[in-house]
Amino acid sequence: MSETNVTSQPSQEPPKKTTIQSQNEPTCTPSDTPAPAWKANTDYTISSLVRYSGRLYQCRQAHHSLAGWEPPHVPALWATPTPCGVTKWQPQTSYQVGSKVTSGGQNYRCVQAHTSLETWEPPATPALWTKVQLIRSILVSNSKVQLGETFKVTVRLYEPEGFDVAINGLPGTTQLFQFYDFAGIHKIMVTVHRRGDFLETRSVDVQVEKPGDGAQTSKFPFIAMKSPESSSALFGIANFGDVHKEGAIYTWDFGGAGTLTTTAPSVSRSFEEYLDINEPYRVFDVRVTVSYPGQASITSARSIVAWNVYYLEKRRGFIKPTVRYDYRAFHQDKRLVAKCNIKNLEPEVLHLKKKVVQFLMEGGDEGKAQEFGSSESITLNISANSEVEYDCSIPSPIPRSSFGYAVHLGGETESGKAVRVSCYFEYRQDNNLRVIMDTRTIKSLHNMRNQPLHHGKTVFTRDEVIRHIDTIEKSQGTASVAPLGGDMTVQATAIPDVRAVRGEDLIGKPCLPDEEPPEEGMACQLTTEWAWVTIPARIVNAFKGDAILSPAGNGLIGGLLRQVSPPQAYSHSGIMTKNYYEIRHSTASEARMEDHLAGSLLGAEGTDGIDPDTLKYAWPGTITQTVQAAFNGENIREPGTTKEYRLGSFEYRSRLDQNLKLAPALVVKPDPFREAQIPSARATLHKVADAAKAVAGHYRFYAYTDAAISSGQTSYNAPDRGTSWWASKTIPTVCSSFVWAAAKAVTSPRIELEGAERITKPEELEPADVAADAQVDGETIDGLYMYDAEERRTAAEWLYSYMYNLASDRVHQAVSWLPASWAGDAPDDLGNQMVNAFASDWTGDVGDGNGHAKDSDRWRETGLGHAVSPNNILFWDPPTQIVDGVQHGLYGYAEKLVYRPETYEYRQISRWVRIQTKGTVKGTVSYRSRPVDGANVSAAAVTTIAALDGTFTLDSVPAGTYEIKAGKLINGIYIEGKLPVTVTAGSTLAVDIVLQDPPEFFREVVVRGSLRIKDDETFGDDIKTYSVYHDGIFLEPFATHAEQYHSQGHGGEIRVEVRMAFDWKFPGDLDGSINVKFFEGSSEDTDDLEDNKTVTFRVTRGATETVKVHVENSGFGGGDTGDLTLQIENKVRP
Repeated sequence: MSETNVTSQPSQEPPKKTTIQSQNEPTCTPSDTPAPAWKANTDYTISSLVRYSGRLYQCRQAHHSLAGWEPPHVPALWATPTPCGVTKWQPQTSYQVGSKVTSGGQNYRCVQAHTSLETWEPPATPALWTKVQLIRSILVSNSKVQLGETFKVTVRLYEPEGFDVAINGLPGTTQLFQFYDFAGIHKIMVTVHRRGDFLETRSVDVQVEKPGDGAQTSKFPFIAMKSPESSSALFGIANFGDVHKEGAIYTWDFGGAGTLTTTAPSVSRSFEEYLDINEPYRVFDVRVTVSYPGQASITSARSIVAWNVYYLEKRRGFIKPTVRYDYRAFHQDKRLVAKCNIKNLEPEVLHLKKKVVQFLMEGGDEGKAQEFGSSESITLNISANSEVEYDCSIPSPIPRSSFGYAVHLGGETESGKAVRVSCYFEYRQDNNLRVIMDTRTIKSLHNMRNQPLHHGKTVFTRDEVIRHIDTIEKSQGTASVAPLGGDMTVQATAIPDVRAVRGEDLIGKPCLPDEEPPEEGMACQLTTEWAWVTIPARIVNAFKGDAILSPAGNGLIGGLLRQVSPPQAYSHSGIMTKNYYEIRHSTASEARMEDHLAGSLLGAEGTDGIDPDTLKYAWPGTITQTVQAAFNGENIREPGTTKEYRLGSFEYRSRLDQNLKLAPALVVKPDPFREAQIPSARATLHKVADAAKAVAGHYRFYAYTDAAISSGQTSYNAPDRGTSWWASKTIPTVCSSFVWAAAKAVTSPRIELEGAERITKPEELEPADVAADAQVDGETIDGLYMYDAEERRTAAEWLYSYMYNLASDRVHQAVSWLPASWAGDAPDDLGNQMVNAFASDWTGDVGDGNGHAKDSDRWRETGLGHAVSPNNILFWDPPTQIVDGVQHGLYGYAEKLVYRPETYEYRQISRWVRIQTKGTVKGTVSYRSRPVDGANVSAAAVTTIAALDGTFTLDSVPAGTYEIKAGKLINGIYIEGKLPVTVTAGSTLAVDIVLQDPPEFFREVVVRGSLRIKDDETFGDDIKTYSVYHDGIFLEPFATHAEQYHSQGHGGEIRVEVRMAFDWKFPGDLDGSINVKFFEGSSEDTDDLEDNKTVTFRVTRGATETVKVHVENSGFGGGDTGDLTLQIENKVRP
C-alpha cells in the first residue's frame, strides 16, 4: 500500500527539531507551595511568597504594601515565580531558559529569561520563545478506504526517545484499522506525551466509502473480538454473512502469536505467553485471509493491544507468577486433592515461604468475614524461568457451607520483591444450580447435544451454546433463542437452600445428589425426570465488598479514559454485594440516549443533540445485577414505559468503530495474607457493600470532572419531581465515583483511602502510585486524584470527535443518500453538548445568557479535574487495623478475575423425600480390570473409602433410588465411575463400580493438507500438488504417543518423507513434531538427502493449528523444492 502524509494542519515553515530530553529543567516553584494571603500595610522582602485570588506571587522589590497595590495591579513589585513542568502561558510570570508553556494549543520553550507582560504571548515574541513540535508526521496508508478495508496509521516524531504515542487512545506508533460502521469521515486522534513534559494532539480524517459497485455492505471480512477470559480473545467475522461461501477456509495470523486455520468464522487465541514481562503492553497485528475454492482470497487486518497485567502488578510491588490448574478438587483418602503449576517468569529465584487456606463460603450477604485457616510456613523455591507443580491438597472435611477453597502462597524474590500466588478450587460445582424451564432454551440445548460434533456431550458452556446458535441454528434458519439479547435462563427454577428452608417445605423440591439432609428422615433421591440445569456464571475470587475493574467498553468512556496520560486500560467498575454472584454498579444506556434525541432532518433525529435532561440525568444509574447478567447482558425496562434496553456494562465485545484492546478484568481486594491477619478488613468491606446498596444514583458525566458531587451532600443531586420520575432526589455518579461514594458513606469505621485528612497531600502518595502517574494538589479530596488541564483537553477533543462521528453515522443511517455536507451542524451540536456535559455539567440552555451547550465550544477551556477512574481505585491503600474509629486503606491489592462461565448440563433430577428405612450397599471399585484402593465412594450423602482390595461398604443408606459414585486421582487425573442403584429397606445391595476415563481425554488427531513438489528442469518445471490426509490417530492418558509416516515420490528423481509424532498432554492437548526430509537423485529411491527440517507445535483441545515446512535442494543443480502445508486438528475421539 502506498502511504499518504495526512496532517491536521499544514506547517507554514519546516519546524525546528527540538531536543527536549537533554534540556536541563530550570529551577522552579511548585504552584501549590504554601504561602500566606497578601495583606495591605505589610512589609515584604525580595522573594517573599504570597497568594492572591488563588495565584502564587513572589516579591520582586522590597516594599511596604498599601491598599490598591494588590499583586495583579503592580507587576513591578510582584510576579508569579517560575512554574514547574508545562503550564499555560500567563502574563506577570517569571520564566527561565527551558521553561515550558502552552499557548493557543501549541507548545513553546523559553529561550531567554524574562518576566512576561500582557502582550508578550509566545507566538508574538520569537526572541523569547521557540515553538516545539513533537509530531513530525502522521502517515495514513490510504486516506480513502472502503467499508471494512484495512489501512495503517504511522506516527513519526521529532524526538522519539522518552515520549509515549497513542493512536485513538491505544499505545504504539503504528496501528492497523478497519471502519465498518458507516461511510463518511472518521477522525483518528493522535496523542504524544511524556510525564511532566509537553503533550501534543492532532487528528486526521479518513474518508470511508461504500464499495465501488454500489453495494451497501463490505466485501472485506471485518474482524471483531470479545474477551471471555482474562488473557485470551475470541475473534470472529462481524459481517460473516457477506463474505462466507461454501468451502471457505479462514487462515488467522496473530502477528507473532501463532497462526490457525479454521472452517468456521471464529477462533480463540491467548496472547499471555507472548508478552514481555518488562513491557506494559504489546501490539499484535491480527490478519485473517478467507480463501475460496477456485476464487481469489481476501485479507483484512486490525491491531490489538494486549495489556500486560503482570507488568502492571510488578510495577505496583507484587510479582505474580503465572498459574495453571484444574479448578476441580476431588475427594480422596479423607483429603481434597488438587494441584497447581506455578511458572516463574523472572530471571531470579522465587522463595515462597508462607501459605494460608481460604474457604469459599456460600452466601455472602450475612455480614460474616471470610474464613481462613491458620497461616503456615513452607519452603518452595522456584528457579529462574522454570515451572513447578505444587500440591494444594487439604484435609477434609472442610466447613459445611463451603463449596471450595483457595490456596494462597507468599514470599519474595532473591532481590526482595514481594511474591504472591493464588489458586482457587471447587469441590462442589453444582452450588446455586437451577433447573431450566424456558422451552426455547431447552430446544436449542437438545439441538446442540444431538449435533454429530458433540457425540452426545451433556455439559456445555454459555459460549459454546452461543457459538452453536450463531453458526448452526442461524445458518439453518432454526434459531430459537437470541442469546445475546438477554438471559437464556430467565425462567430457571432455583434449587432451594437447605439452610434457609424448613425440612417439611423441601419435600418434592429439586435437590443436589449427595447433599446432606437438613434433618433426619429425609433423603435426596433420583427420579425418572431428566432436565437441563444451569450453574450461573460466577467470579470465584470476588467476595462481598471487593471492587471489580473491567476493560469492557471500547465506546464512549473506554475511549475517553484512553486519552489521559498515560492511557488507562479499565473503563468500568462495580462493587460485589454478594460473594461470587452479585454486583452493583453505576452505568448509562447509550441506546436510551439515542432514543431521546432533539431535532430532526428529513427523518434523521438528533440534529440538535440529546434531550438535556436525558443527558444530565442518565439512566439507569445505580443497578444491582447478577454476575451472569452484568457480564453477558440483560434487558431492563425503563421505569414508566414498556421499552427495554440491554445492559451489560462488564461485557467485553469490540465495537465496529474502534481498534481493539485486550486486558484481564481485575478483582481489587485486600492482600489475602493481610485479610487473614485483620478480619475487620472484610467486615468493613461488607459495610461498604451495604452502603453501595443504599446509594440511589443517576449517571452524571460531570462526575469525571468533579467526583466529589457523588458524596450526596451537594446541590448536584437530582431535583425532586415526585415519584413519577425515576431520578428524583438521586445522587450523581459514574461507575468509579459510585465506589468512592460507597466507601465514604461508611462512618463506623471512617475510611481513609489515601491520606490522613480530608485533602490528600502529595507526600502521602506511595512511590508506586506516583510511578503510575497519580497526582494530587491542594484541593484533591481523599480517594480522588488530580487530572491536569492539558490531558483533560486532549480527552475532550477525542470525545468531541467520537460524538461527531456518532452523529454523522445517525444522519447517514436515516438518509443514506444525503451528502455529508448537508448534515448541517448536527455532528457539531452533539459533540459540543456531550463534551460540555463532561467538562462543566452544561447540557442545555439554562437561561444564563450563554445559550445552549450544543452551540458552544467552551469545553475547550476546561481546567483541572478532581476525579477517580476505575484505574485509580488501584491506588487506594491497603487496610490497617481500626484505631480510634478510623481504618486507613481499603484494598491495596488486585488479582486477575477468575470467571467461571455459566454451564448447562443434561442430568437426571433428584428430589427431597421423606424416608425412615435404610439399607446397605456393598461392592468393589475397579479400573482397567484392577481393584482400586482409596477411592472415595458416596451415595445419598453417605461416604466411605475403598479398602486395599477395592471393596467398600455403605451402611445406613436411606431406602430409595440414587446415583452411587466412586472416584480417585490416578496419575494426576481424576477417574470417576457412577451408576444408578435402588436400595431396599433392611437388605444389602451388591454393586461393582468401574471407573471410566473422562471422554474429553480421548483425542483423535486428523491431519489434512497438501505437499507441493517442484522438480526444477531446464525446459519447463515439473510441479504438482499432492493431498495429504490422515485420521484415526488416537491418543489418551495411557496411550500418550502416536506417529504417522507419509512418503511421496515425484518426477522419477525426488522423494519427500514426512514423519509426524504426537504426544498427549493433560488435559487433552497434544504436542507434535513434523520432520520433513527431501531426497533428490537419479531415482525416487535415492538416499541422497538434500534437506532435513523439523518443526514443533502444540494443538489445544478442540483447536486446529496450521504447520508449514519448506525444504529444497540448494546445492549443485538445485532449484527443486517441497512445500508442506498441514492443518492439525485435535478433536474428541468418536
